[in-house]
Amino acid sequence: MQSNTDLYQLNSHLISFTQICDCCELPATTLAEMLDYGVIAPSAMTITEHEALYEAECIQKVRKAARLCRDLEVNIAGAALALDLLDEINTLRERLLIVE
Repeated sequence: MQSNTDLYQLNSHLISFTQICDCCELPATTLAEMLDYGVIAPSAMTITEHEALYEAECIQKVRKAARLCRDLEVNIAGAALALDLLDEINTLRERLLIVE
C-alpha cells in the first residue's frame, strides 16, 4: 500500500531520481544506467538544487525495465530496446485506429 507521501509525489507529477530509486527499490547505479540507455529522461530541473525531475509515469517504465532484466535476464540495453519497440507498437496501433 502506498503511503501519503507516495500519493502526494504521484499527484505532483514530478519526482526526483532518489524518489524513483526508493519507489522502485533499485540502487542508484542501476537507475543511472537506465537513464544512460534512455529508459527514462528528465522532464524538468529544480531551480534551487539543480536536481533533475522526472514525470511520475517514469516509475512504470522503470519497473517494466527492471522486470525485463530480472525475469528475462536481458541487460538494461536490451530492456531499453524492448520498451522502445513496445512504445512504437502502441503508437502504430493508435495511428491504425485513426485510419480505420
